[in-house]
Amino acid sequence: MRRGFAPHPMRGSAPQPRWGLRPQTPIGFSIISNLMMICSLIFVLTTCYFLAFARCASASTTVPFVGCPASGSTNIPAPSASPTKLNIPSDIAAKLALYAGAHTAILAPRGWRCSGDWGTDTATLSITPPKDSPHANDASVTIRFDKEGTGSDRYDIMTIGRTYFPKLVSAAAYENFLLDWNRYAHDQLTQAPRYSTDRLIYLSPSALEYETPAVKSGIAQWVAHKNSPFVQYGIISITGKYLSSDNEDDRIIIFINVNLPPEFSYLTPFILAAARPCMLGEGATSCPLQNGVVYNQ
Repeated sequence: MRRGFAPHPMRGSAPQPRWGLRPQTPIGFSIISNLMMICSLIFVLTTCYFLAFARCASASTTVPFVGCPASGSTNIPAPSASPTKLNIPSDIAAKLALYAGAHTAILAPRGWRCSGDWGTDTATLSITPPKDSPHANDASVTIRFDKEGTGSDRYDIMTIGRTYFPKLVSAAAYENFLLDWNRYAHDQLTQAPRYSTDRLIYLSPSALEYETPAVKSGIAQWVAHKNSPFVQYGIISITGKYLSSDNEDDRIIIFINVNLPPEFSYLTPFILAAARPCMLGEGATSCPLQNGVVYNQ
């Protein structure tokens, strides 16, 4: 007997392989059967993927609304709205709420605290964990917009826009702003740097998403004004169509920074996905987070 073969179970001693197909099985048939098995596996995996995608895309779930008062030169009362329907899975919606204040709105973990600040050309909404949370001073979900005005009101549009959106903020525009700044301001103007540890994805010529690693300096530091022990994610957009109350010719730079501890990090993709239409300049009517919100100003 040849090595590696066993006696034929029937009469005779024709060698048969211990593994694989028997020699009498046509090679073409084995190839076809293997291809059919691979195609079936691909079909099953593709079906599962699209079923999962359809679950996320088609689920319309209600999330509670939380109005947040804002302080400024005059205080703005909390806006009002009915519970909001969003296309997110019900198990995720059960962990989120829609927070709105100072003409801004964002999803964040349910049961957190919120506060807003506003001025002539800027507004900020911050959502932070409860006071008894171990992350009370570390975590936050923040949305901020700065409307282009004159002088220092254009600081973020110029310093960040020149670095990350050079087609929107030309070198000449930046230099002119620099001259004005040095004429009236007492501190030195600093153009936002690019950070080697950041991961950037451009959504459009005027919007990008970023990821800043934990405890690293990055673009998130410019947005949230602090480093974080957690990975930070966010969106930056220069647009004029985010607020229905503003002239669409006015340029606005909008920041969303999501800084969640690991036990809440699974919510980050849904928070960003809900905000993305608002950030891409598709208009207030296309922003699901603003639909039905009444600002009492």
